[in-house]
Amino acid sequence: MRAPASDPPNRLFRRDWAMRVLAQALGVLRADFAERGRASEFDALRLHLTEGTKGAPSGAELARTLGVSDGEARKRVHRARADYREAILGVIRTYTETEEDAREELTELLGAFS
Repeated sequence: MRAPASDPPNRLFRRDWAMRVLAQALGVLRADFAERGRASEFDALRLHLTEGTKGAPSGAELARTLGVSDGEARKRVHRARADYREAILGVIRTYTETEEDAREELTELLGAFS
């Protein structure tokens, strides 16, 4: 995601920072899946984490890829999103002192895209 050239430098910095945090968290999550022998599942779920519903395959396509029911595919997406959010907070916690600070940073991170 590239910012328009007209964005002020502070906004560009915030967006770049947010993208780096998200990429680091995604790497942590991928490593966790790989450690559990589920790297291919992560690869199938990744677009549901990073693209939302626009760029991701349909639930039925995901279910076929994973070899599970549609309902189970939805559960796995939901669980992966929760794990991704926790991984993002984990990255943020490495440089904040309190949980309140981490939550404020998460809000700031999400605001970098609005």
